[in-house]
Amino acid sequence: MRQLPMRVLVDVTTLTTNVPSGDDEAGRRMAKLAARDEDLRAHGHSGYRVCTTVVIPNGDYVMIVDTLEREEIQQ
Repeated sequence: MRQLPMRVLVDVTTLTTNVPSGDDEAGRRMAKLAARDEDLRAHGHSGYRVCTTVVIPNGDYVMIVDTLEREEIQQ
């Protein structure tokens, strides 16, 4: 039986979340983190998985950058 060559395509995307870091911003911070969780879950249902997460302090905010990937095998 002849084996066909396979190709793996990788789709990469990022999610960026800006979260307020001030002590008086707890409500907004929780809302932003909940929205990030929903975004990650939705991408997970589409076959993506998180490969890196970077947290960047940015003044009154913290920027969270998630890099996600999804593989598709083609023959």
